[in-house]
Amino acid sequence: MVAVIMLLYGITALPSSGNADYERFHEHVGMSVAAYMKQERLNAAKKLLVETSKPINVIARECGYSSSLILIRTLKRNAGMTPTTYRRERQG
Repeated sequence: MVAVIMLLYGITALPSSGNADYERFHEHVGMSVAAYMKQERLNAAKKLLVETSKPINVIARECGYSSSLILIRTLKRNAGMTPTTYRRERQG
């Protein structure tokens, strides 16, 4: 998704704070590149939790988390529940 946004707005490298590309990205997306990447990583993890039966540690790794503990903590903070509970509640 970041690649698509970069292409659409003519951004050639991942922008960093303080440069024109960063400002253009923030203006169009409404958040920093880092915040956007964190959001997209969590969205991908949520999707895999609901649509697959992959173990939490595999989902964490596939979504770019350094450990399943980081995914667990992030999802608890964001959704108020563990990945196991999130999966159970959304799979029916």
